[in-house]
Amino acid sequence: AVKFQEIAASYNFTCIKQECINWDITEILSDCFSTIVRSTSKFSREPVLLHNPEFQKEQNQAKKSELARNKRRTGRST
Repeated sequence: AVKFQEIAASYNFTCIKQECINWDITEILSDCFSTIVRSTSKFSREPVLLHNPEFQKEQNQAKKSELARNKRRTGRST
């Protein structure tokens, strides 16, 4: 997250929000979603940094919900 903030700043962007997440490795926050704006933007501000160790669990729940919706909609499993 910090490295990306530095890279964004070098191109005149400001990172305003970041969420560190995990994919397959539950113990490690191995990825980060970042929202950037131009440094001159009216939305530019100090960054908000979130740590979400529950991301993988949320992702799995969303997949299960999507499969259930599809099954109800089509009347069969996908």
